[in-house]
Amino acid sequence: GMEALSIVLRTRPLVIVLDIRMPMMSGWSVLKHLHDNGFGDIPVIAMSADYMVSTDASTYPIYGYLDKPFLPEQLLTMLEQAIRTRYPQETGHSLMQG
Repeated sequence: GMEALSIVLRTRPLVIVLDIRMPMMSGWSVLKHLHDNGFGDIPVIAMSADYMVSTDASTYPIYGYLDKPFLPEQLLTMLEQAIRTRYPQETGHSLMQG
């Protein structure tokens, strides 16, 4: 969790892919910290192997949620959708180009 915060603060990524179950600081705590410190505009794709976590997903500011395990294509599709939604001026690029 702390490492994720450090990376976001240094790099301000286009999208954040965040596991909810992490040692030391949960993904929900990371989300709250980001939101409280001016990083709430970055789309977040949350994921977890704990199916009960997905029921909490609607109460937090996330773009999307993936249950583990998931197919790589599912993540790529959600990443592309998040980028197109948040940054419509950046259209024309695809994460799945070979």
